[in-house]
Amino acid sequence: MPKRIIDGEDMWKSDKLLRVPVEYRGEIGMLLPLSSARGTFEADPRKVWSKVYSYNRPNITPEICAKILNSLESARMLFRWTDQTGKLWGYWVRKG
Repeated sequence: MPKRIIDGEDMWKSDKLLRVPVEYRGEIGMLLPLSSARGTFEADPRKVWSKVYSYNRPNITPEICAKILNSLESARMLFRWTDQTGKLWGYWVRKG
């Protein structure tokens, strides 16, 4: 998994992030490292929960993880699609 440097200035003043429910806004920092260098990752909520939350975030369930991903997609920070094999993918949308 690639290491990431997050641009705090962009995140702190993100208009898109304002569209995410306040209780989920901090989760973007937990989820960004999932992606490859091109910004894509397998976005199935149970797989994301397993990688990101299962070890040290007992308050986050797979169902809450799905809500987090849905809210990021609704805010247009995340784009998701299903490939021809049925696998769900995500892509972090850049500023704009």
